[in-house]
Amino acid sequence: MEGLDAYPHVVVRYMATVYAQFGVKFVESGEEASKLDTVEDAFVVVYPRPYTVDEQLTPEARKALVEVVQCASQKTNHRMCVVFGEQDCVFVEPNGTAKTQIEPPSGRIQCLRFPIRLRNN
Repeated sequence: MEGLDAYPHVVVRYMATVYAQFGVKFVESGEEASKLDTVEDAFVVVYPRPYTVDEQLTPEARKALVEVVQCASQKTNHRMCVVFGEQDCVFVEPNGTAKTQIEPPSGRIQCLRFPIRLRNN
């Protein structure tokens, strides 16, 4: 992730008021994603051409990112939030539900990043 507030990013809630923030890396293929197995500070999303010519995230790439975060939330049983901008985010619950909001998480203690490993076995 380029900066602490780069968009999009994902906030993982480990427990009340304890959160960690992760970047997002879009890659062209599953093969490219497998080369990034050691990435611990970002969610890796396989989606070719996620941005428009004016560097806006496409609706399809946005949907793909939310789906990856839904899967991660269900597997880890942690609440998560995909933050697309200052007033644009999607809260994801471990039960798979996703709700669009205008206020991203705030007022939290930033904890050390714990790697989130997702594997299809």
